[in-house]
Amino acid sequence: MKNVTQFNTKQYCYNCKKDGFYCYTPCGADYRTCPLCDSSDDFLGESEEHQKRFEDLLNNYNSDDDIRTDNLFCTRCRIMYKLGCTHAANGCTDDTYSGHFIGKYEYNGNLYIGMPQFDSIDEWFDHANEIKILEWICPNNGIVCTKAYYPIEKHHDQYSICRLKK
Repeated sequence: MKNVTQFNTKQYCYNCKKDGFYCYTPCGADYRTCPLCDSSDDFLGESEEHQKRFEDLLNNYNSDDDIRTDNLFCTRCRIMYKLGCTHAANGCTDDTYSGHFIGKYEYNGNLYIGMPQFDSIDEWFDHANEIKILEWICPNNGIVCTKAYYPIEKHHDQYSICRLKK
């Protein structure tokens, strides 16, 4: 596992064209896209063994004890992330979200500033629960879509600007 302190994205908002770390919820919000690479987090393109391990994980869901069920995981980038604050409110499943990343964590008694990037999917399955997340960050903090169907500035009571650190 590596500690990543800097990351790049080629993502941009499809509406306002602002660069950022965005997540979409295609297919009726059954899937989420990675804020770094835009791939889906569904494990469907992975080996049969990984698909089975992921299905078993979901079927034995216990969020109190398993960090893997509380966070999303990109099999391509091998990072954990969350759907964060709303970047664009377009209605139903067309909203665009900011990706929230781990900013500080503890692993094997060591404190890290950054986010863990796993060497493999198997490492995530086997060692993700050894990580204690201490802080989440929002790299898009304050970036709202100016071309959303429901402008956030007009609907501040429904959508708020992210309160996480940038």
